[in-house]
Amino acid sequence: IGDEGKSADEKVREIRIPLGEQSIFDEVVKRGQPFIGRLPENFWHSEMLRHIGGNGAPLSAFALPMVCNDRPVFIFYGDNYPGLSELTGLDELVALVNQASVVLEKIVLERMLNEIRHRA
Repeated sequence: IGDEGKSADEKVREIRIPLGEQSIFDEVVKRGQPFIGRLPENFWHSEMLRHIGGNGAPLSAFALPMVCNDRPVFIFYGDNYPGLSELTGLDELVALVNQASVVLEKIVLERMLNEIRHRA
């Protein structure tokens, strides 16, 4: 529980970063490719970190797209705050998110097939 009596989950859910504005999230959505590296300093990253902590620290971060029907539908984000240690195990995490994308697409296709079957 942080300031204002809100849990970390509640604080994260309140964050809104618009697409079309300069951020790693916008780049991941546009390209559909993961971002792994030093978090650039800009307004939207500072705004996000103001809510979750780490503002002003030289953070390394990752933003991994979960893709369905060739569109990123979720972005899995993480950074090295508060310890500022090196990010490790990211190849495995990227593989896991890619597999989750495959499972998500399978679920969507199964639902579509069930809808078609129920109509017939």
